[in-house]
Amino acid sequence: MDSYYCSMLFFLPPILYVSYHLTRILADKKKPTTHGLKAHPLLGHLPAFVNNSHRFLDWTTELIVGSPEMRMGFWIPGMRTGIITGNPADVEHILRTNFANYPKGEHAIGMLEDFLGHGLFNSDGEQWLWQRKNASYEFSKRSLRRFVVDVVQAEVADRFLPLLRRAAGDGRGGDIVVLDLQEVLQRFGFDTICMVAFGHDPRCLADGGVMEDARSEYMHTFGEAQDLVVGRFFDPIEVSWKIKKWLNVGTEHRLRKAIADVHAFAMDIVRTRRQSASMSKTARFPDLS
Repeated sequence: MDSYYCSMLFFLPPILYVSYHLTRILADKKKPTTHGLKAHPLLGHLPAFVNNSHRFLDWTTELIVGSPEMRMGFWIPGMRTGIITGNPADVEHILRTNFANYPKGEHAIGMLEDFLGHGLFNSDGEQWLWQRKNASYEFSKRSLRRFVVDVVQAEVADRFLPLLRRAAGDGRGGDIVVLDLQEVLQRFGFDTICMVAFGHDPRCLADGGVMEDARSEYMHTFGEAQDLVVGRFFDPIEVSWKIKKWLNVGTEHRLRKAIADVHAFAMDIVRTRRQSASMSKTARFPDLS
């Protein structure tokens, strides 16, 4: 009996060692190529995502550019294995050729539902198809296309270019002018989207190229709600954000307040449009909402 235990103690460590590495090799074959991303036991690639959450787009772009296939695979606890791709052939295959085979899925829809509801950007199947047909009909109207061009041209001529000229003029005087182009383009985009979709001008960029801080409050609230709802995807345990939502604490408390502010902003627009419609029966362009 003693010899049996001795032999077991002698052979067990190498058997466990070989079994462990065989398991890892077989598991790695099933996972998509990560191209340098280090996978951690139990945590997968979550640490890399957390460490680069402040520069997520730049980070994923660097990984994709460094990949021969322009794609990267990852695994995060609580999620299925995922792939991020910048390969044009992949994009065409997923978004055009075989779009019906790549639904958003209940997992993603459930996380985004509080913010996006079940609209065009957060639905699948027949519901998505019905909404897409209606949206395509609206955007195919020549009057709407002309209106979009007019809105963008006015925003560029009256606000965006004057802002650049003002910054260039201040710089000629010897002062260092730092212009946050990302902030400027966000304001530009928010103005034009609100004008086209709601017929409302939030004036995040004011006439003459003036940056209006007070008027950008709703834009920043919308951005905060977007960032917080996307942050749900980075929770290591999916149930954690659901618990925070139920308790109304932490990021879920901030998200609830941000969404309420966005809804209040939208309802203010609706009330204003209804009041103006009651005074004037003729409207130049219908709201896309």
